[in-house]
Parts: sequence; C-alpha cells; structure tokens
Amino acid sequence: MVSQYGGLFLNHAFGWSTLPSSGPSYPLATPGVRVRWTPRDNLSLLLGVFNGDPAGPGRGTPQLRNPSGTACRLGDGVFAIAEVQYGINGGDKPDGLPGTYKVGAYYNSQPFADQRRNSAGDSLAGLGADATGRARRNNYAFYAVADQLLIREPNTRDQGLGGFIRVMGTPGDRNLVNFYADLGLTYKGLIPGRDSDTAGLALGIARISDTASKLDSDTALATGGFYPIHRHETVLELAYQAQIAPWLQVQPSAQYVFNPLGGVPDPVNPAHRLRDAFVLGVRAGVTF
Repeated sequence: MVSQYGGLFLNHAFGWSTLPSSGPSYPLATPGVRVRWTPRDNLSLLLGVFNGDPAGPGRGTPQLRNPSGTACRLGDGVFAIAEVQYGINGGDKPDGLPGTYKVGAYYNSQPFADQRRNSAGDSLAGLGADATGRARRNNYAFYAVADQLLIREPNTRDQGLGGFIRVMGTPGDRNLVNFYADLGLTYKGLIPGRDSDTAGLALGIARISDTASKLDSDTALATGGFYPIHRHETVLELAYQAQIAPWLQVQPSAQYVFNPLGGVPDPVNPAHRLRDAFVLGVRAGVTF
C-alpha cells in the first residue's frame, strides 16, 4: 500500500493508511501471516492477515494503550489486505525506466462507529463528548499505487527523477475520510557531487465524507451559531534527505497544511476556523 518514492516524506499522510491503532505497522506490532506468490518476475500477488487492532479497544492514543508496542494481542477481529503488483523494466540492467504498479484492497471485521448517528438513529450533534455512533459492521477500502522513474541520470541505476501517485476510497458512513489521493516527485542526485542525496515535493488531499459533513450541519443547527463544515485537508511537503556519511542521514522538511482537520473551530477563537499550519522539522537516521 506504500509508495517507494512517497517513503521519502515525513508527513504521515504519505505513509500507511488510517486504520485502528494505525494497523499492523510501526510502532505497534501484532501477530499475522503474510504470503507472497510470484508467478512471473514482474508479477506478484500478496496477502496478509493480522489481528484487527494492535492496541485493543479503549480511549486515548494507541501508544498509551500499548506503550511497549509488543502486546501481540489476539481476538480483536481480523484485518486482511491483498495486493497485486506489476513491475516494468526491472532487473539490474533494465532496457527502459523501471516502475511498479499496484492495486489492492483491505478488509477489517471489527465494528466501526457511524460518523453521524447513534444506535437510536439520532444525530450525534448536541449529545455530548461521550456520544457514540452506532456500530457499523466491518470496514474496507480499495486503492491503487503507481511508482515510476521518469528521468534517469546517464550511467546510473536509480539516480534521476521519480514520481508517484496513490488513490484510495472507503465507505463514508464509517470513515471520517472517504477518499484520499497524493502525488509527488523526487530527484536523487539533484546537486552535482551529491549522488546519494534525494530532494522531493509532494501533495496529499484527504476528503471528508459526506456523512461527517452532515454531522457538522447538524451541530451548526443544534448550537444556533457558527460551526464550520468539514470538507478536506491538504498537505504540501518539501523535503531534502542528505547523506552526510555512510552511516548518517539528515533530512530537513517544510510542510504547509491547508484547512487542518478538514476545517474545525479554532479552540482559542471558536467563532473562526482553525488557521492553516506551517511546520518545520528535521529527522536524522543512523545506520549501524
């Protein structure tokens, strides 16, 4: 489900999907089985089956419910994901520009809360912080990923300009975000003499489901005052990964988030939307 070129970026949007406790991925482990079948060199079929929730039920962040990340729970339903991967121009000496194309789907057997109504069919608006949406049976999504090297530097294997596109759709009644898409470009060896450095620019867009937007309309009607309607959140990231030494990488990143959380009241000034956010950060990686 992840993109080879999208893995450069720091914002979580360009990584793994939003699943219960972030699904079977870092920093939480959960038992599972993964099978890969490669009938041809350029074609692979993958299937993974895992425990449905690495941190288990409860309130608060998953890291607090499973602080060590190694609870290895069972009995939290089933999360299954299947994917078909097709590669072009692979191998050590490809004739053309290499690329990988994927289509897949996932399924989670756990109940998921409705984004608008409780078990009695009433709107969650005005029912307080403890209001719970009625349980929807299971959840699922369909997705596609494309990674393609667009320009290759002469006499190199992977230096040059690469691009990626990802799209994913899920049911809107049980997911805050029912459609997500991102795309980006990376360039390895952009600066002469810095062949191992990689620069990148990426854009991600998360669309808020119509069901969640209708709850906002209900809330505005119930309160009789200003309440923004969730629509979408967009993030733009510029990153540069510098190989300082064979064992050390340093990566500064600049991100701009348009319409944070899809448009919510500013906690300091509830009569206005939360403003856009500008984020600067740096990550260092040590290999030993």
